[in-house]
Amino acid sequence: MKILYYNWDPVGGPAGGGVTGYLVELLTYLREKRPDWEIWFLNSGRKYDGSDEIYVTKRENSFGSYVQSYEIVNSPILAPGRQSVTNFKLYMEDEKLEKVVGDFIAQNGPFDVIHLHNIEGISSECLRLKRRTPDTKWILSLHNYFPFCPQVNLWKAGGINCDPKEEKDCTACFASENYELARFRFIHLDIKGLKGIFAEYSAENPERIPDGNVIYDRFRKSNIESINEYFDKVLCVSEQTLKLAERAGIKKDILQLSYAGSKVAEEQKNGFSGARGNVLRIIYLGYAGKEKGFYFFADALLKMPDELKRKLDVTIVARADDKAMEQIEKVKAQSVGFAGFRFFNGYTDKNELDELLKDKDLGIVPVLWEDNLPRVAMEMYAAGIPLLTSNLGGAKGNGGNNGDNVIRAGDRDDFIRKLNGIISDKGLLEQYFENSMQLMTMEKHVNELSEIYGCRD
Repeated sequence: MKILYYNWDPVGGPAGGGVTGYLVELLTYLREKRPDWEIWFLNSGRKYDGSDEIYVTKRENSFGSYVQSYEIVNSPILAPGRQSVTNFKLYMEDEKLEKVVGDFIAQNGPFDVIHLHNIEGISSECLRLKRRTPDTKWILSLHNYFPFCPQVNLWKAGGINCDPKEEKDCTACFASENYELARFRFIHLDIKGLKGIFAEYSAENPERIPDGNVIYDRFRKSNIESINEYFDKVLCVSEQTLKLAERAGIKKDILQLSYAGSKVAEEQKNGFSGARGNVLRIIYLGYAGKEKGFYFFADALLKMPDELKRKLDVTIVARADDKAMEQIEKVKAQSVGFAGFRFFNGYTDKNELDELLKDKDLGIVPVLWEDNLPRVAMEMYAAGIPLLTSNLGGAKGNGGNNGDNVIRAGDRDDFIRKLNGIISDKGLLEQYFENSMQLMTMEKHVNELSEIYGCRD
């Protein structure tokens, strides 16, 4: 079995977040358990040398010879997708990148399977390369919504969730990063402070595309048509992702629910592991981002009734920029009313994370967008911590969509009401796991992939 994986981020990162972490765990498992699988890896949209030539170069990686890792240099499509939003006409019309990718596949194939973990960093024509490789299975995993949304999260202007089937005013959605400046930054990644300088410039001087909504509409329709015609399977990492993909127009017969395997699933505790004390120990774990519900959560803490605050011990673990730290300092200043309050600016390793999660009663996952399946939710859940989630995204499925543990996204009153309900009836914490799902182990996940790939043991 010869497999080519694609991700815009290289093997092991540095910028791909949860998807990169998942792929590292997948490749680690495959190296040990499936040494007969020949693994190739291609990434694009991050490496630029200042020339106009588009070419592929070999990369070193932590898996040695087991993974043949390659990188496209000077892709006209920057990655992640938000970097290229002012360049989507080129995404639709470029043919040079399709030739480079097609030639790479022809020269190094044939591959039994080509599995894309996103389509960022490549052009529209690359989705049609099945025409040149009719005997290869083409698989797409939906870790985000980029095929339908240039912002990847179906979240208009940082506050309204989009319906993937409806027309959108994409050009008014957000101030995009300036394409030329972003490309320049990639060429000079070693210049200290460059990212901040140009992110600030881009926010103040957003580029807008004439007839942008027409281009974005073509982008969505073209992606959906190509996926429906040329892909054998589209793997959705949560039930909510599958529902949204079907609503967007992906054919039902190629959609398949496929939870990502994870190492934490091997350590999943059976049932509630909290402290069962008089105080409810809650924890927010993850990015300090607006879409993740961080600012909603911080604001709810600031405006929480004193009677409820006295019953809560709060821990926040989040990498925080200057803006987020301002909000943290506000909460700290008013934290005297809580039974306890601690903030940690991220963590360094699993041992530290295990210590942070120890004896916690409830994980807070208040996402404001259709977050496919947050990895932090899986980590808390595996530690035996029930989740209080928003009604958006895949995390609510961990507890069987338990109504006592689901709030309306962004609704502070509902959040406070559900917290009070859990404090009043601690039995809800243990009941949470009665109808909960079992996390997908990497072993089970790879067995599932074997069937999808058509691998004969």
